[in-house]
Amino acid sequence: MKLITLTKEEIAQEYSTRYRSRNLNYSDVASILRRKIVSGEFNSTMMLPSQRTLADSYNVARKTVRNALRQIENEGLVETKDRSGTFVTGQSIGEPEIAFSKFPRLDLVETRSCLEPHICKLVTINARKEDFDALDRVCDRIEARPDNWIAFLRADIDFHSALARATRNGFICHLIRRIGSLRLDDLMSDLSSYPQHDAAIAHLSTQHRKIVRALRSRESAIAAIEMRQHVNEEHIYSAMIRANTNKR
Repeated sequence: MKLITLTKEEIAQEYSTRYRSRNLNYSDVASILRRKIVSGEFNSTMMLPSQRTLADSYNVARKTVRNALRQIENEGLVETKDRSGTFVTGQSIGEPEIAFSKFPRLDLVETRSCLEPHICKLVTINARKEDFDALDRVCDRIEARPDNWIAFLRADIDFHSALARATRNGFICHLIRRIGSLRLDDLMSDLSSYPQHDAAIAHLSTQHRKIVRALRSRESAIAAIEMRQHVNEEHIYSAMIRANTNKR
C-alpha cells in the first residue's frame, strides 16, 4: 500500500491563486482532493495523508479536513478504516457505461473541437515545465513508431490526457479520459486490419509538435488553432480507416 505524500512544491501549487484571497473551507479542501482522485493522481493503491498532514498542507483546522473527507466519502471516492487511515476506493464520479453507438460520431468531433482548443488556453495559464516535458516524451514515443496506427492511437490518447493534466482541472481530466476510451473502443477493431500509412501518422505527429511549441511559448491562440485543425484531421483519417475496413 503506497502512502500519498505531499511535497512543498505540491502544497504551494494546490494553495493557488484562487484560494489565496480567503481561507479554505471544507468544500474547498474536498474539491482539491476530488480533483486529484478523478485525475488519477490519487488512485486505488494509495492511502491519503493523515488528517494532521492535510490540515498543515492547506493551512486549515483538522475539523475542516474531517468534514472534507466525510463529504468525498459520502460520494464513494474514499473510505475510512479504523486505525488504518483513509483510502481511495477506485470509484469515479458518475461514470456510467456509455455505448458509443448511441451517439453520432460527429457529436464526439464537435465536442472535442469545442473543448480541446480551450484546454490549450488553460495549459498556457497553468502548465509548468514538467508538463511540457511530459508532452515532449509522448511526442517522442509517437515518432518512434511511425508505422503503427494502434500504437499511434494509444499514444495520441496519452498526449491529449497529458494536456488535460496540465490544466490542473480534475473534471477536464475525467472528460478527456472518457473521450479517449470512446475513441479507442470505436477504432481498435478497424485499425487491426487497416494498412499502415506512414505519411498520415507523420503528419499528425507534426501537429503534436506544433501544439507543444505554441504552448511552451504561451501562444494560446496559435495552440488553439493548431488543436482544432488536429482534431478535425484526426476525424478525417478515422473516417478513412472505417471506409477502408467496410470495403473488405
